Amino acid sequence: MSPALSFTTGRMLSHRFCYLFKRAFVLCFTIGVFLILLPNAYISKGVGDSFGIAIERYTSTLPVSRFNDRIGQLQESCRAAPPSKIPAPKTLLYSRKLNLVYCPVPLTSSTQFKHAMLKAEGKPLKLQRLYNLSTHQAIHSEAQNMNLRNTVLQKTETLSKGSQHILVISRNPWQRLVSAYYDLSVHKNAYKTKCAKYKDSFSRELKFDGFLQCLLYYANGTQSLHKLDSRLSPVSTICSLCRVPYTVIGKFSPT
Repeated sequence: MSPALSFTTGRMLSHRFCYLFKRAFVLCFTIGVFLILLPNAYISKGVGDSFGIAIERYTSTLPVSRFNDRIGQLQESCRAAPPSKIPAPKTLLYSRKLNLVYCPVPLTSSTQFKHAMLKAEGKPLKLQRLYNLSTHQAIHSEAQNMNLRNTVLQKTETLSKGSQHILVISRNPWQRLVSAYYDLSVHKNAYKTKCAKYKDSFSRELKFDGFLQCLLYYANGTQSLHKLDSRLSPVSTICSLCRVPYTVIGKFSPT
């Protein structure tokens, strides 16, 4: 085997390993959060008494104080922001069987969460075959059917009267930007038109520094970051953190 071929094979194996490791982490993270939120009675009924007992023992040892600290910090930060001046969220997904309200934040493994909620509700991806959609597209399309009515979205304070968990997953904003650059720009070339003038003059590719300059233009100028891509909006804007009475604030960290 030639050195060049050996090097290429090694790189392929390395990329494959990183891909599998990332997928395994996302799967474990998703399962872990749902183990926190799934009612024990539902788990016992759905997958067996022995497993339900194991989950009950597991959830009794969870660091609930960590969630309470995040809720307390959020409430402290929101006291200076009148809820009436904060826009209502556009998306809050509700699962009756999970007793869960979830605000999906792009680039925080929201696709996997939506898919898990659809499976819990027993809803197949019908649109995938009907319109020849990819699995990713079908999940996001089907999940819209779980969105709360607009009347509820406009009066989210009423959610505090229920017994359901209200979940949002946050992520380090710098990690979200890096993820957005690789997932949306490098792989999907999502900003080839809107960020064209920030491309590298030699390679004609949108480098990371050019991507950041484009973001600053939309965020600080007469434009809006939402006009560039709504998926890049801050979590506080997407999920109206100071308006919705969240009971669980998770943190997504792939490293």
